[in-house]
Amino acid sequence: MSVSALLLSCVFLWSIFALIVHIALPQTADKIRRAAQTSLILVWLVLIVSLLVINRQTIVIMLGGWVAPFGIALVTDQLSQVMMVVFALVAMCVSFYSYWDQAIVNRQKGFYAGFWLLLLGVSGAVFTADIFNLYVWFEVILVSAFILLASGDQSKPHAMMHYALMNITGTLLMLLAIALLYGAFGSLSYAEIANQLIQVQHPSILPILCLLLFAIGLKGAVFPLYFWLPKAYPKPSHSSMMLLSSLVTKTVMVVLLRLVWLWSPLRGPFFTHSLVFVALATMFFGVLGAASQFRFKDILAFHIVSQLGYIVLAIVLPSALAIIAAVYFIIHNVFVKTNLLMVASIIEQHHGSDGFKKLGQMLKQHNYLSVVFFLAAMSLAGFPPLSGFWGKLFIIKSALDTHFYISAAVAIIVSLFTLYSMIKIWRYVFCEKGQTSCGKPLMLSIYVIIAIAPLLLLPILMGLWPDGILTCLKPISVQLQHPEHYIHLVLRGRS
Repeated sequence: MSVSALLLSCVFLWSIFALIVHIALPQTADKIRRAAQTSLILVWLVLIVSLLVINRQTIVIMLGGWVAPFGIALVTDQLSQVMMVVFALVAMCVSFYSYWDQAIVNRQKGFYAGFWLLLLGVSGAVFTADIFNLYVWFEVILVSAFILLASGDQSKPHAMMHYALMNITGTLLMLLAIALLYGAFGSLSYAEIANQLIQVQHPSILPILCLLLFAIGLKGAVFPLYFWLPKAYPKPSHSSMMLLSSLVTKTVMVVLLRLVWLWSPLRGPFFTHSLVFVALATMFFGVLGAASQFRFKDILAFHIVSQLGYIVLAIVLPSALAIIAAVYFIIHNVFVKTNLLMVASIIEQHHGSDGFKKLGQMLKQHNYLSVVFFLAAMSLAGFPPLSGFWGKLFIIKSALDTHFYISAAVAIIVSLFTLYSMIKIWRYVFCEKGQTSCGKPLMLSIYVIIAIAPLLLLPILMGLWPDGILTCLKPISVQLQHPEHYIHLVLRGRS
């Protein structure tokens, strides 16, 4: 077994081990649980980073020694490695913040069990090379989301039911699409399906792919299937909301990016123009929903939807720069949106509400938190030289280069609406005086400062050093543009 295969195995085994540790620890062992969680997440991060540093090639691991398309394949390449490093960094930051989160103080066992089950599901979904196993890992993510939604002291049953209803519907549709794919191709391997699509015309593939994309779109919260997300995400504990918003929808976007560039019909005119329309509608209606809200977390929840539109647009634009833009924007958005949600959670925990009428004068009360929010908000809106500026610039340039001029115009307009909603938060939360005020001073724990610092610094570094990031992401674009290498490796089950 190669070093890369050993590291990848350890990533999964460590997640399972961490899950068992938290289940075994008694509910009252808070200090022991905190120490265990810190050690577990740091080791997991080291494993993920080591996988990226050691392995510069695409490595295929066939479980049980079976050859594709019959065996279960796990693939570690530049895309999966980079995204898992990003997810691991964010998970570490949320883990440190959770030590201060009063909403889970009485339900830490449930939260950390859901935490590690989510990381296990995300790892499987990112590394898998089989559409049925993708469905299995999505189910693991779904179960972990139920646990996280129920982990807060003020969890809302109707939010859980809404989330469950929509995602179970997506699951059933995905399972139906998978059955149809197996009937058409006799295999569920990404590579085998891609190989047959290159060699043989399949007349029935169009409706099957439409059904699959509909199911993925429902789980990814894109237009017109996004309405469940703003209702569900602001309701659980603060730490749970950060995990779900940072990992679940972004994992779906990574899967969509891989499938679009692996299965050739998804790059045809029909799917390209259809997905561009979906992306623009997601951007536009998401930002309109954000602009109409007057609660901190509700605005950010709608912005999750809006930013997904940018990612989908970059995924489907037929250019090398668009691939780089998609990955860059996912990384930027994971860091910045988690940072904004963390600020919103700190303020809500301090004031007891995230409604604008009860908030105010945070600029006067806490300068550090105000600076953190301002930089993250301007990055989300796309101000130079922050990461959001470059992410949106790459997407707009890709749209202009591929003659999608309306898409470029909509992206600019949505950025202006994003700026408007960020200014609204700045005005009501940080500048104006609210109807009620919290007399006690805001004291941040060292855990919160450790959690916020990477989320603040990394987008700034991405903005100040875009050439270096582009150089790091270029191999991903090359790999996705030439899927024949991926297909060759998986079907032969060797590196």
